[in-house]
Amino acid sequence: PVLQALEQHDSVAYLIGPEGGWSPEEEALFDERSQNSNRVQAVSLGSLVLRAETAAAAATAASVLYNDMR
Repeated sequence: PVLQALEQHDSVAYLIGPEGGWSPEEEALFDERSQNSNRVQAVSLGSLVLRAETAAAAATAASVLYNDMR
């Protein structure tokens, strides 16, 4: 459903969190932006903690797979 919602946009940016996670202030900012805009959407890659390189590859792979399946 989240990737489906991205279809209406020409481009997508993935914000991969830093080692140790986002700060509470950053999370609050993202939450605020996602509530006030249809252009920001928080997405989780699951409960695992991934390295930045792995998270970027997983997000890209999920997007490519979704686009190939539609």
